[in-house]
Amino acid sequence: MQSPIKLYQQAFAGLPKNIWLLSLVMLINRSGTMVLAFLTLYCTQYLHQTPKLAGLAIAVYGLGSILGAYFGGRLSDKFGYHFVQVSALIGGGVFFILAPFAQNFYLFLVVIFLLAAVNESFRPANTAAIAANSTPEIRTRSFALLRLAMNLGWSIGTFLGGILSHYDYKLLFYVDGCTSIFAGLIMLNLKFKTTEIHKNHSEEAKEEVSPLKNRPFIYFILGTLLYTFCFFQLFTNVPLFYKVGLKLDEQIIGIVMSLNGLLIVMIEMVLVNAIDHKYSKKIIIVTGTLLMVLFYFLNSGMNLMNAFLIAFGGMLIITFGEILSLPFMNSYYLKFAGKTNTGKYASIYMMTWSIGQILAGYIGGMIINSFGFPPLWLVCTGLSLLCAFIYFKVIK
Repeated sequence: MQSPIKLYQQAFAGLPKNIWLLSLVMLINRSGTMVLAFLTLYCTQYLHQTPKLAGLAIAVYGLGSILGAYFGGRLSDKFGYHFVQVSALIGGGVFFILAPFAQNFYLFLVVIFLLAAVNESFRPANTAAIAANSTPEIRTRSFALLRLAMNLGWSIGTFLGGILSHYDYKLLFYVDGCTSIFAGLIMLNLKFKTTEIHKNHSEEAKEEVSPLKNRPFIYFILGTLLYTFCFFQLFTNVPLFYKVGLKLDEQIIGIVMSLNGLLIVMIEMVLVNAIDHKYSKKIIIVTGTLLMVLFYFLNSGMNLMNAFLIAFGGMLIITFGEILSLPFMNSYYLKFAGKTNTGKYASIYMMTWSIGQILAGYIGGMIINSFGFPPLWLVCTGLSLLCAFIYFKVIK
């Protein structure tokens, strides 16, 4: 049996330099990502708005992110992923710094919309960069490394955000802006192959299938929309369920929620390396989705089990489901794309995640207000089961 050190060495071995550099940029950028996590608190505590209007700010950010994902992918195909990533990071950083100067709430919403549109255009361009700088054999591990950087950076960012918000909420925007610009300057100095830029009028581009005409891809996106709706409950309504439904203390909730990021950072790369190319992506993704089914089924039966089992056991189940699903989903959908339209496919995939995030909070909240938590978890159980069926039929 191999030692843990050997397993980690094998998990990270063989990844190209550019993949490490792209992940480093993501780590720096996400380490400053604290505004979104504290946006509702900023609106209520600093701008003195109602929780309803604070929720409107989150929705506006979501709409901006959809627009950013759409244009980010298309601009990547036309001008190259390097140009779009640099522009998104530096431009987004400028908007972060400008945002606190918008004292009028509705002007603030305009700035937040533009900020999201510019900042979120980074994601499809970054996906195109990972695809271009990795071979199919290491692509899943490349996305797993990127997810590790994102989760580690998010943990650092939210921790720093809690400290900075204690002194002045505006500091969140300034630090977020500076780290974004810093990441952009690093990206500006990275060297990528010049063949990344594809001309839309090339013969190869004409022959490739448009995402909206690619029926298997559309079915895959439909499954992904169901997946994202259920997945984002984890960060919107599940913490509320732990507090109101299970009567857990905030400290316990914080520990439970932190297990997700901690496990991803510790074991995702090793697990992905162990099962990639040994099992089909269909089996891995469907298994991960079925673990989500189990998670919500357990939540729906909260009266039959103790709160500790539901919270801690459930978080372990959903985290392993995420580890099995997301890295492989992120690499698999790129199989639908051609050489010159990766950005278009990435933009639709990222837009699906943004739409799912918006629907998760809004529709999930409506179900809770009208019927309570158990019906929402039963809905998520059914939707995630339907998602698993779609993936089983579509993924080859």
